[in-house]
Amino acid sequence: MSAGRIGILGGTFDPPHVAHVALAELFRKALDLSELILIPAGNPWQKPALRTAAVDRITMLELAFATYPGRVAIDEREIRRSGPSYTVDTLAELRVEQGPQACLTFLMGADQLLALPGWHQWRKLFDLANLAAAGRPGSALDPLAWPQEFRKELAGRIVLPADLLTPNGSVVLVPADLGDVSSSQVRSLLKDRSPNLAADLLPSPVLEFIRRRGLYTY
Repeated sequence: MSAGRIGILGGTFDPPHVAHVALAELFRKALDLSELILIPAGNPWQKPALRTAAVDRITMLELAFATYPGRVAIDEREIRRSGPSYTVDTLAELRVEQGPQACLTFLMGADQLLALPGWHQWRKLFDLANLAAAGRPGSALDPLAWPQEFRKELAGRIVLPADLLTPNGSVVLVPADLGDVSSSQVRSLLKDRSPNLAADLLPSPVLEFIRRRGLYTY
């Protein structure tokens, strides 16, 4: 069983950009994380097909988080898994591995939190981990703005970051102003041969790797 608070950040990371790193650092500080687990998606059922090979996405993640000040690990289980990748399956595996008392928190943007009712077996997520959501442009962190059914499901689960003491079942809302950056936006800039604009959205080692490998040019 692991001690401390473990944050789990998933995504296509195609490519990993500055907002990914900033989001991880925001949660590290707000939740006092002892470890960050990055989980690049294998076959995300809710998103378009991935543009980049897994080996390149993993390398870019390593480069993007090379100077991350906390303990970080890249978990390749969703890449190795055949068929669609469901967060509930990943969290179930991590729960078994980390033990019933480990404080596991799945990290996301507020837009993902609001889309949660569309996820596979989404209510089961609360049996496996805590959820932490950071503000995103256009996605309210105010529960009063949420649909009634969703608000009812989260009632009694929301706690302050300092009060995150449960292994699972709690929800933490973290105010943030990380800007509106997306991997699709970065890919579009690179495809349009606008590396100078993309440079502001990518960690410099990641941009250099993309240039060397000729990624996202078509």
